Formats: sequence, structure tokens, C-alpha cells
Amino acid sequence: MRNQRRKCPDIVSFYLVNNTVQMANKAKTHKWAQKRIKITKTGKLLFAKAGNNHLLTNKGKNNKAHPYGKELSSTYKKKITNLFPYGK
Repeated sequence: MRNQRRKCPDIVSFYLVNNTVQMANKAKTHKWAQKRIKITKTGKLLFAKAGNNHLLTNKGKNNKAHPYGKELSSTYKKKITNLFPYGK
């Protein structure tokens, strides 16, 4: 049993090094980006516009219409997509 691979849960993978079980590194999604940015099916990055939380009675209809539809510029696309190792 020492040199055989042990059963492990699906979530975390293990591997053997010098007959000891080591946990493999796992890429993690950046939580800040996950909460604030959406990735569409076509690969666009959308984020929420500022100023839509309170005092909405003083703001016009067009200002309030699409609070979560602003597209991120392509300049930041590579940097932001690195924060999502599994796509979403």
C-alpha cells in the first residue's frame, strides 16, 4: 500500500513524493474579480457602473437603465482574464 496511489476526494488532488502524500497546487479564482466582473459567452468583460446604489430619485431614467452593462476595455482584458483560471 505504501507505493500505491491512495484514494482521494474529487475536489483536491494528491500525488506521491518520496512515499509521502503531497497536495497539488490548485489555481484559485480571484474573489474580488469574481464579485465585480462578468464574462459573457462571447468573451466580453462586463462590470457594474458606479452610482446606482442610493439617491436614485434624483437621477434620470437613462442613468439607471443598465447598471451592469459597461464593457471593460481591451487594454485590461489579458490582466483580468488571468484572475479567472477556469473561465468564470
